[in-house]
Amino acid sequence: CALPILLWTNPGETANGLDDDGNVLIDDIHGADFVGDAADSPTTDGDPDDDNILSGGHGSHVAGTVGAAGGNAIGITGVAQDARLMALRVCAHVDSLNDARCPFSSQIAAINYAGAKGARVANMSLGGTTFRQDVVNALAANPDVLFVISAGNDAENNDIEAHYPCNYRPQVHSSPTPPDAIDNVVCVAATDQADELAGFSDWGVSNVDLAAPGTETLSAYPVSLRF
Repeated sequence: CALPILLWTNPGETANGLDDDGNVLIDDIHGADFVGDAADSPTTDGDPDDDNILSGGHGSHVAGTVGAAGGNAIGITGVAQDARLMALRVCAHVDSLNDARCPFSSQIAAINYAGAKGARVANMSLGGTTFRQDVVNALAANPDVLFVISAGNDAENNDIEAHYPCNYRPQVHSSPTPPDAIDNVVCVAATDQADELAGFSDWGVSNVDLAAPGTETLSAYPVSLRF
């Protein structure tokens, strides 16, 4: 574990059981959950905590990498300790698949929430090969947010096999294209301990912008001991 992490606080909301800011979410103090307990039947609420130990914890891991406090002799140190993190949950377990999924409706809701609440950067470590017009339209509708997206974990060339949302270019792919749409997508591959492309990482000269460490990275993660 590596705490504390500085959380963003919604200035329009108070923990009182009411929807103070009128966004149909009750007590979304530090973010929101747009998927609930099961990705095949998404629900929404104002508590972004990830209690899914089967396939969850990824967001907590990323949060620690980004903003874990340093100088406290606990765990690791984040790369941006002064950042305020807005927790937006979009992925959950699917029992029938025994795996996690991230519904497009949940992604769109989180993208628009981040834009509406003034997020500057959004991490999206998710994706697939399905082009979704509604998703790229949401990216284009929020030009003030920089979306940092994983290239993918299929060891494929994204210039040949498109991987979304990494391959989206909002100012080109959105329809209709908002007048202020920009290329606000940064696609990131993974490197290993030798600063080489990780064996699982996607790549692409045209569609992948940069690479960052992505293997054997220690961070914060909720662990439940089982017997």
